[in-house]
Amino acid sequence: MKKVLLLTLCFSFIIGAVFADTMNPGNEKKPVYPHFAKRITAPSREEIPTYTMVTPPVAIMDNYYDYMIGAYNHLPMQVIPDEAGGGYFMTFHGKSSAASTRRVYWVYVSGDGSTVQSNEITNNDNNEGYPTIGVDPVSGKPMYAWHANHDADVPLEVQFVWDSFLFDVPGTWNTVVAPIDNPLIQIDDPFTGEPSIDNEFIWPTIKIGPSPNADMRRVYIVARNSVSHTGSGDPSENAVFAYADFSTQMLTSGNNLTWNYTTIPELDSWNHDPGMFRRPNHTLAVDDLGNVYYFGHHIARNEDGTGSDEPDMDVFICSNYGEGEWIRFSAPGSYPIENPVMPDGTTYFDDYELFFGFNSSHQNAVIDNLGRIHSLGIWAQSTNENTYYPGFQNVKNIIYDTNSQSFMVQDFYPKKPAGDDVNDHYVPWDIEAPFGEIDEINYDETNGYYPTIETTLPLPHHDWEFHSDSAGSMGFHYNNQKLTEVNEQGMMVAVWQDSEKARLGINWPDDYPEYVAYTTGPEIMIATSKDNGTTWSDPLRLNAVDTPELAGMIPMWVYPADKIKYVGESDNGNPIGRLGFMFYDDNTWGSYVIEAALFPSNDGGTVNYMELDIEFPGTATNDNVTPVVNNILKQNYPNPFNPETTISFDMPKNGKARLDVYNVKGQLVNTLFNGIASLGKNSVVWNGTDTNGNGVTSGLYFYRLSTDSHSETRKMMLMK
Repeated sequence: MKKVLLLTLCFSFIIGAVFADTMNPGNEKKPVYPHFAKRITAPSREEIPTYTMVTPPVAIMDNYYDYMIGAYNHLPMQVIPDEAGGGYFMTFHGKSSAASTRRVYWVYVSGDGSTVQSNEITNNDNNEGYPTIGVDPVSGKPMYAWHANHDADVPLEVQFVWDSFLFDVPGTWNTVVAPIDNPLIQIDDPFTGEPSIDNEFIWPTIKIGPSPNADMRRVYIVARNSVSHTGSGDPSENAVFAYADFSTQMLTSGNNLTWNYTTIPELDSWNHDPGMFRRPNHTLAVDDLGNVYYFGHHIARNEDGTGSDEPDMDVFICSNYGEGEWIRFSAPGSYPIENPVMPDGTTYFDDYELFFGFNSSHQNAVIDNLGRIHSLGIWAQSTNENTYYPGFQNVKNIIYDTNSQSFMVQDFYPKKPAGDDVNDHYVPWDIEAPFGEIDEINYDETNGYYPTIETTLPLPHHDWEFHSDSAGSMGFHYNNQKLTEVNEQGMMVAVWQDSEKARLGINWPDDYPEYVAYTTGPEIMIATSKDNGTTWSDPLRLNAVDTPELAGMIPMWVYPADKIKYVGESDNGNPIGRLGFMFYDDNTWGSYVIEAALFPSNDGGTVNYMELDIEFPGTATNDNVTPVVNNILKQNYPNPFNPETTISFDMPKNGKARLDVYNVKGQLVNTLFNGIASLGKNSVVWNGTDTNGNGVTSGLYFYRLSTDSHSETRKMMLMK
């Protein structure tokens, strides 16, 4: 693994560092628009949850920063253990007036809901942002991290502090420190061998897990690099992980923590690649066994800018509390879909090759009680020319089973109808029997032939063009799908927002008069699972029209609490869970602070919290889960080795395979296999030579297996 070093640099080396704050859309897919379609909104095909509003929205603070008020990839509302009094800790960033500095705030809600306290964390009038929070499961004490400028140089740092929460009273702060002190974290460029010293790791996520040391826990902070060293200059956020051990006594007495650091070498290589462009969209998860996961998907582009067909679902695993090597498993998450053919022989979506692919960026990840990792995201109907159709998107769930080391893609909403044995996934124009054909084709003289298509818009705003930093950047900025952790009863909740009713009512009021009432804001979508995410209900919808407590509100940036509180069972035996929410009630729909603003002046909004008691309905079917074969590349043996080692890999069927060896600079050393591999176990011996038969030097090497549907990399050490 490349070293992470703390350097002492003079100011002249960093004067040109990049100041970053809001994530850059970069080289994302660009929107295109098809011809006219007859749209129908997706109905509920399964039972939906029912709820009781336990705590109607409670205003916490007027806030004039109207964008993504919490962390990009985490839940900024955390449940306090009952042993520590119950209730919630929350954090958000905000501006108390249109002209004020953006600050980070903490919120405490007591277990009985009678006390709500909120204030700034620091006393410095410093621009702070994107806070994340972790609550110690033993002591109930909260830890906070955010980015801000901690010193005299230009780059932002990640700041960290905890609240000693003495006698269950919030607001006893330890000293604010900067465990990630940019640009003092050096990453070696694997392509040139030179260090990059301008890195700016920000946008933090906190997780708390077990420690290898007795009576201690380990806090992890992952931060993403705002500086890209790719050939294209597009964002490619490699990550740095800071971790420290602590005990309850240390948090109570204010002892300083000792921080250690690691990076994922493969992500460092992506960030420095002069040719192939890859952008990771990953987030942090930890389990109770000391495994650390960086989970999600990535975008890949070839050197000429065309899309790559390499597997795009990833999990990076460190099996030793964040110490030691990282291993990546990958599988394809995109899947092809046929372009519907009209009676005149034309294809409806022009002449494109179509597939459903990732179009999400701000998801979190959770681990269920069965050892599976989940991450909710948006899939968009995409083309072979790096474009997508914003009107045709739906929500799916990536699942990685740590036991079988396999991926699954789960249709989430809308789902494939029951009885559809033809399509592998949900097809929005094939939702009625007989399956395998277009349900309905329409015709008029103005539009010609067009299909009837079931549509959703899983974003909190309907207009994907109004921000000017890149075409279609609203689809990047407004991604915000979140999952709760799983409680002891196996209950979990998914939360996102949808603006399809508003879009139809605004753009086509004569065709969709029933949705004109919904044109003032998005809906909050809440789906439930009571079996560790194996099956899911269709979503409960909260909105300003049908939910009296939200009347007159524009609920944006909705974050559920990290866990459901089990309440009991309903009369019909269904479990009931209490779920807290933090959200932003926008005074004018859309973000003012993201360039360019939709409206001329910043009138802000209000940060709120509320609680629902949700009855989880009966078990749904799991016909919407599609396993993805994950071929497993074995660790070489022996390792370290001299003079030779054996590398094995398992094939689920006969097929093409290539096994390459690379040095730490990313240069190809040797190709050990390139041909048709047989079903089952395959083994190759490497004798430590390059393509010319010359012996290579001692050191660290990477070996990569590539097949038609899979790519995986591991490390090995040659010691002469």
